[in-house]
Amino acid sequence: MRLSFLAAGLLVPSAYAFWRLPCATPVVNSRIDPIISPGKASSHAHTIMGSNAIGYNTQFGDLRSSQCTTCMVRDDKSAYWIPELYYQNGKGFQAVDHGGMVVYYLQRNAANETVEAFPDGLRMFTGNPYSRSFAGTSESKAISWNCINFNGPGQPDTPGFGNTNCPNGLRAQVFFPACWDGVNLDSPDHKSHMAYPDSVDSGQCPSTHPHHLVSIFFEVWFNVAQFNNLNDGGRFVLANGDPTGYGLHGDFLNGWDRSVLSRAVQTCTDGSGVIENCPVFQNEGRFVSNADMNSCAASNPLQENVSGPIPNLPGCVAVTNGPGPASSTDLVPGCTAAASRRSSDEDLAARAPEAVPGVNRRSHRAMRGQDWLLSV
Repeated sequence: MRLSFLAAGLLVPSAYAFWRLPCATPVVNSRIDPIISPGKASSHAHTIMGSNAIGYNTQFGDLRSSQCTTCMVRDDKSAYWIPELYYQNGKGFQAVDHGGMVVYYLQRNAANETVEAFPDGLRMFTGNPYSRSFAGTSESKAISWNCINFNGPGQPDTPGFGNTNCPNGLRAQVFFPACWDGVNLDSPDHKSHMAYPDSVDSGQCPSTHPHHLVSIFFEVWFNVAQFNNLNDGGRFVLANGDPTGYGLHGDFLNGWDRSVLSRAVQTCTDGSGVIENCPVFQNEGRFVSNADMNSCAASNPLQENVSGPIPNLPGCVAVTNGPGPASSTDLVPGCTAAASRRSSDEDLAARAPEAVPGVNRRSHRAMRGQDWLLSV
């Protein structure tokens, strides 16, 4: 089974309606993951889009009361994240910049089903950070990469890193399960309360998970060309120590105003994907300005350089080549991970920079300096 994603964007049959939600920039890059690692630093670094309330213990109420979001609809205070991508060469690791995320919202129910909005407090996690080869499961089929070259023929999606010499970006793609059991907002493995429909990205939900929620799909375009031009024998590695790409994974913490999302799911039936064609957002003044999206920032609880150059991956994660699975014990010997350090005053400064004199509100792109490239 192949998912229908091509370099020109997501292609869907005319019977399907969808919209693309741009998230202009990460709200924070850090070892934060309140789904998998609540109350402590995550094992590896993530690039996170959306609400500036994201932290170690974020709950639905925190998201709803957050001050801002880096995504385009003000009523969506959700948090979206995937692992950071790094370039590794003889000098260490450098994070690969990207221009934010596009989240596709798709109404892809079977004929006898009704698409529903997310329940308040829903959490989802898909993908396996320890995978180093293709498993053939529905979950592994929902993880893919695409090498973008606008001046050449379209490239097929690959389940791991295929060609990474991509002039117009290496695109990470994560499709989330859309079938909910109707009871649990989370589960011990953070997956069992959700299931994929029978065609993974569309189709019928299983009887165990009868509620067909609106489907979401992440795209993140990483700027790999600047590193390929170095021609120094380096390679790309995910923050979870994965040089294969099979360990790509995604997390979603719902923060929508459900009444707004429900009306959008019911009435935004355009098949173009253009979010401005959704009257619930366009006609009701629900869009966030580019300036507000780019100025939104979250508190970072760690005194840790996750951008680079750094000698080891954040969290001291060791790079494991596979094809066998990695494990949580694959760490760099003698490496010490950063510890939490933020005080309440620092949290206030990071979360509400406009209220604290002297706090720098530079965008993510400005802070991800490229001086390292000049010395490689």
